[in-house]
Amino acid sequence: MNKTLDKAQKEKMEEYFEQWNERIDNERTELKLTEATKAYVTKVIQYVQEEKKDKDIRPVREVKTYLEENYHQEISLNDLADIVSLNASYLSALFKKETGMTYTEYVMFCRLEKAKELLADTGKSIAEIADAVGYHDTRHFSKLFTRNIGLKPSEYRKLYS
Repeated sequence: MNKTLDKAQKEKMEEYFEQWNERIDNERTELKLTEATKAYVTKVIQYVQEEKKDKDIRPVREVKTYLEENYHQEISLNDLADIVSLNASYLSALFKKETGMTYTEYVMFCRLEKAKELLADTGKSIAEIADAVGYHDTRHFSKLFTRNIGLKPSEYRKLYS
């Protein structure tokens, strides 16, 4: 775990410290000094929590982007974890927490969204579309599509093309 601050974080901490230092220079009572110090500590804690939250979300964003660009390939959770340098179990839990979906559900979502686009905008066969989005079994693709979209691929094409 990296425990050093980057330049922006150091600058933010210095800014908070300077604000606190200016405030306590003007205070004379113990109560006012205590209030100023509590406000400073609270601000620092909030900043650290936001930085941690952003750090936790960043790998999920990277994984989502990767999946959106590579949905047509076979991608394992271990491959994704390697990409963002996290433990696979931790990434899985983090991804589910942030997106509400497992990574496999998200891959399916990306694939079906692209399939809908291809069905509406191209004359490719359903088998070609299934293959293009990463499903090499047309029957399996059709069942997934129907279950998740509520229409057969051919019905979707007729309705939206």
